[in-house]
Amino acid sequence: MGVLTLRKLDLPDGFTDGEWRIIKAAVGLHNAKEVNPGLKAPLAAMVNVTRDADKVDIFSVILDHLSRPHSSGQVVIHQLEVHPTRYTPAVFEMVMSGGPCDYGLLRYDKDFLLLLTGWLFSLNYGTSARLLRERGLVDRTFGLLPETDEIKVLEEKVFHHMKTLEAGRLQE
Repeated sequence: MGVLTLRKLDLPDGFTDGEWRIIKAAVGLHNAKEVNPGLKAPLAAMVNVTRDADKVDIFSVILDHLSRPHSSGQVVIHQLEVHPTRYTPAVFEMVMSGGPCDYGLLRYDKDFLLLLTGWLFSLNYGTSARLLRERGLVDRTFGLLPETDEIKVLEEKVFHHMKTLEAGRLQE
């Protein structure tokens, strides 16, 4: 839809046809479950920037929606069962492994929050991690998850990953 919108808008001049192709491709690929690791520069950088920006934005939107009084958040959380403490062990394990999560496994609202948390492992830039941390979005997400030993281990792993990314020390 983003690419279709770009085609309809009266956008500023100054970009070459090649640059517009890269912009449209980055918008079109930004929400793919996984990105082809063989993408060449500058497209790879544009896709990674767009993906990170989307993650920073979506955390805020979802958490704000779930925090509103009188909002069940059912649309945001894909009509999942709301439960104060339950989450699916397979979803937790996928997130802990740092791999992509299968939406088909989501059963509880906490599964969706775990899925969001898993996205933090796919951030590409330290600036994205810093923005999420400074805005308190990761803390807010963990504040909505049950206080279990398992979740605390995940929280430590996430914050370690983000600090490492911020420091520019990831070798991925």
